[in-house]
Amino acid sequence: GGKGYFALDVTDPAAFSSESQAAKKVLWEFSEVDDGGVNNSDLGFSFSEPSIVMTNAEDNGQQRWAAIFGNGYNSTSVAGNAVLYIVWLEGGVDGSWSAGDFIKIDTGIGKAQSSDGSTPNALATPRAIDSDGNGTVDYIYAGDYQGNLYRFDLSASNSSQWSQSASKKVLFSAIGPDASAQPITTQPIVIKHPEKNGFIVVAATGSWLTNKDAVSTDIQSIYGIWDDLSSNPLATRSDLVEQEFENQPDQIAGYVVRTLSNNAIKWNQKKGWLIDLNVPTAGGGAVEFPGERAIRNLQLRGGVLFVNSVLPKDPNSCAASPGGFQLAINPKTGSRPDRIIFDLNNDQLFTQLDNVNGNSDDANIVSGTRFEGAVPADSSFIGNKRVTQLSDKSIAVIGTNTAEDLKTGRLSWRELIIE
Repeated sequence: GGKGYFALDVTDPAAFSSESQAAKKVLWEFSEVDDGGVNNSDLGFSFSEPSIVMTNAEDNGQQRWAAIFGNGYNSTSVAGNAVLYIVWLEGGVDGSWSAGDFIKIDTGIGKAQSSDGSTPNALATPRAIDSDGNGTVDYIYAGDYQGNLYRFDLSASNSSQWSQSASKKVLFSAIGPDASAQPITTQPIVIKHPEKNGFIVVAATGSWLTNKDAVSTDIQSIYGIWDDLSSNPLATRSDLVEQEFENQPDQIAGYVVRTLSNNAIKWNQKKGWLIDLNVPTAGGGAVEFPGERAIRNLQLRGGVLFVNSVLPKDPNSCAASPGGFQLAINPKTGSRPDRIIFDLNNDQLFTQLDNVNGNSDDANIVSGTRFEGAVPADSSFIGNKRVTQLSDKSIAVIGTNTAEDLKTGRLSWRELIIE
């Protein structure tokens, strides 16, 4: 939560048996003091989780390792731009930081582009992608507080090329149906495109950082943007196929549920998909929970995208938030999954009894269940069970149809040297 990151050598857990021994295992600390000073640093509060990756850059014939993270919130720099940090793991081991010990890739988008002209921008947790399968990171995807979704190209072996303007691109700017910018504060998910070259980058919008966020009714969204790795112009909402959640009037085994549309995408005409979280009340009418936002961790399991949303509270009430939803989406198209996902009646099976009205038709597959009266945290999987801690200290567990077949074939190799 502070403005800084640190690295520890945890190779030998026994070395942490005392304070004095543990102190010797601190490799380095990188803070705003090391990056321009406390009054002019791009490093904000460290909400961005670092990824430790092997890069394409070389040092004495060996690939260099780095910690990669976004700059976080409320930086003190004059411009207040969103910035990507690439910190060499050996950079601060000597106790000091020099210009060659880390790389900053500045997006150039900051305070001047904010709605009030004074709020610093911030890059959220990045996603590192190895596009050619050789073990090194080639692309970084990350969103910022102003709703811009970026691709950073780290495929060059010369790290000086990473900061060049051609190596960074805004793929998409999240603008809601009310024409307001939608912040991206979570790590995106990236999958291979099902039909074309490149990737689909899934990002959800919304902020849950300030007191104002708790009562905001701004409409937030989930997007799947096709990045064909070209320099084509960025996508807009009109380039995306819209999918829609529908709240159902009847519960299933005590769950309030949602279904999701299945609108086809013609990839020669469109660049992805979107879901606006402005879901009407069951049976139609006004938006039931304006301000709903999917700000918990995006998870990909069994080919299904999972995410928890949070519902804002009534600003005129002292009551807690009305809770949230756990959502299941086909990440390729933003549509409903192609099979029954949730074991709602807890019979260890996935049958039409878990569908709306017990109907076997695909349109009745449940794509969302509600957490009522308590806000969900990030979720985890234990086997095929999705486990979520709620704000009332309870634990919600549900079975999911995400088991995968065991991999078969050769799982190892060895080299034979014939003399």
